[in-house]
Amino acid sequence: MEKRVWKVTEERDGYLYIPGRERPLTRDCMSSIAISVSELKVIRGFANKNEKTTLSIQIGGKAYLENCTLGIAGLKEKTRECSFTAAAVYPNQKEHQWRIEFGFVEDDWELGFDDDWYIQGYIPEIALYEFITAFKAGEADGIYIRCTSDLWADPWARLAPNFGHAPIYREIDWKLSQGQYGAGLGQGTILEFTWEVTPKRRPAPMKPKPEDTEAFEADQRFANDMFAELDPQAAPAPAAEKSNWRWWVVGGLAVLGYLVLRNG
Repeated sequence: MEKRVWKVTEERDGYLYIPGRERPLTRDCMSSIAISVSELKVIRGFANKNEKTTLSIQIGGKAYLENCTLGIAGLKEKTRECSFTAAAVYPNQKEHQWRIEFGFVEDDWELGFDDDWYIQGYIPEIALYEFITAFKAGEADGIYIRCTSDLWADPWARLAPNFGHAPIYREIDWKLSQGQYGAGLGQGTILEFTWEVTPKRRPAPMKPKPEDTEAFEADQRFANDMFAELDPQAAPAPAAEKSNWRWWVVGGLAVLGYLVLRNG
């Protein structure tokens, strides 16, 4: 990994100028970013806001940028994978609803954490709770997000074809700005927050395999014999024995009737 030397970028007249680079970067708010999120988990807790205890509900996971990469202006390193969190936004916080942020936190050996490329979403309470309900019921295991952003890109990338709402065909290397001590923050608006619902299926009943039929019948005979030894009266007689007993009764009655007629 390259050694990071932070350079202060300058934003002027809609362009981002990088020290030592002739061509500045520009914003492209028309191109959307496609993000898939997996390895999800629900995070519940409480927060102290204005001396009031409030319930805090978030979801976390691993985000993958499907149609672009994320990097820092002036540096070569870039990524498609980011950590992801989404927090519930309540009705009285409309200014934060459907907002998304892109950022980078450099590793800090004193605090004990590594480099972290992250994406933070702010989802209306009703939408996030609907997803959490489906997730806890086992009907959803991933999220798809499409958004716009104020990230920076090479102006030549804007010459690539744009297919409207099919951002998967447009690859752009998005960049965060640089500050004196680290990367700047990118922001945007979420256009889609969707998930695929997978109905739960009941497991099929177990049936003996064809090759196991003989062994299955042998086990049944062994069980019947055990019940007969424990309680002879409760154990049902085998079907073949019942049938032979009936034939003996019918035969005995026939012989008795013949003898009566002969001696009568």
